[in-house]
Amino acid sequence: MMLQRYMIRTGLAKMFPKSSEYLGIDPIPPGGGLIEAHFRQMSTINQLVSIALQLQNDLRLSNHKFIAHQVALLYQCINQAGPQFSTKYKSRVEENFSVLKESSNASDEPRLPIELQAWLSDLTTDIVSEALFSGRPMSQQTPDAAHLSEYINHVSSGNSLVDSAVVQ
Repeated sequence: MMLQRYMIRTGLAKMFPKSSEYLGIDPIPPGGGLIEAHFRQMSTINQLVSIALQLQNDLRLSNHKFIAHQVALLYQCINQAGPQFSTKYKSRVEENFSVLKESSNASDEPRLPIELQAWLSDLTTDIVSEALFSGRPMSQQTPDAAHLSEYINHVSSGNSLVDSAVVQ
């Protein structure tokens, strides 16, 4: 019983909903706890970075037949990553996609023109840089997990979990 009250007071019940449920604490509503929201957002950003890096590598190949398909996947990842990415990069993909699609379907072994390769390289570099090196605090990277960020910042500042419970 003391452990359950402690987890609720310190916010650990929200941070670790599965452990809380195991201990008999009322389950967190659907949508999960704070840590799950953070993991979902980080997973989406990882997917965005992975496809951007794959596109950068594929530009070095001699055959660009499936580049348009990969850019379509990148576009979907941009939309899923949230407004911090969609407002900057969605229009950049849209303005060149039809030309890119035509170029990649031009022959059996198409190669994109140098201008399109440079554009795509710049786009993917910007996306990777923004995702990995923006220097934004965690609460801005994962708005669904702002409370998790506050909790981690509070605990990492040298305050104990008991002090955290007093603050709440």
